[in-house]
Amino acid sequence: MNPTNPVPRPSLASRARCQRIGWTLVAVAGLGGAAMLGRQWVTNATLRAEFAALGASQEDPAGARAENTRLRAGRISEAELASLRSDRAALERMRRELDDVRQQVNARESPGPGASPPAVPAARTQARSVHEMRNVGRTTPVATGETFVWALQHGEIEAAAALMVFPPAARARMEAIVAALPESVRAQYDTPEKLMAFVMAGSPGVAALRVLGEEARDERTVAQKIEVRDGHGGTRTDTILFEHDGTAWRRIIPLQTVDKLAEFLRDRPPAAGKTGP
Repeated sequence: MNPTNPVPRPSLASRARCQRIGWTLVAVAGLGGAAMLGRQWVTNATLRAEFAALGASQEDPAGARAENTRLRAGRISEAELASLRSDRAALERMRRELDDVRQQVNARESPGPGASPPAVPAARTQARSVHEMRNVGRTTPVATGETFVWALQHGEIEAAAALMVFPPAARARMEAIVAALPESVRAQYDTPEKLMAFVMAGSPGVAALRVLGEEARDERTVAQKIEVRDGHGGTRTDTILFEHDGTAWRRIIPLQTVDKLAEFLRDRPPAAGKTGP
């Protein structure tokens, strides 16, 4: 060292800054070392647990073998798994076939839009006065017949007209009769059904009715045998027909009845608005 050119000493500020940097490096090094020590401790703990488990199995080999046997016994073999899959597929096929059969049975038992339900012969009914008849709908031929008589007895022309139907030949004859009516009458009874209901509502002579039985003519037609009693105690039997229109029953008005109507009108022309004798 040259005494004539001495080395300059660092200032107090420089020494303080160097000390801070040094302590910072020490702290960083300390944190990094702590992190490394923490990871090492976790690794060592894991290894110790694995060694302990291995040691336990080595100390009790019989228990380890028993556990392995139990696990192998609980496993399903490939052959058994294939059998289970085959059984499941067969079960699914059986379910589909059963659903198809059920749908076919329902289709046969349920009537279509234009089909009639199977006709069940009606039980013999007691004779009833026509004044006791009520509006009981038209879900069966018996109910339709009673509702029809009720409508005629109460002058419900529209209701009675809705309960009847004409075969083609009878309708053609009725349309010719309607066309030949006076304009005033035709304006009020402008359909064959309304005209027939009007004339039948004004026809006297029926006091009581009794259903004697029913017979299916085809899938849509039922013949009903009735006993008619007049006001003088006399009786006669008659057969009337009912047709199912896909929704309910209606009374069929045959050509013979239309011919009787034509004879009646020749002798007694109808007057508009009159529904009784």
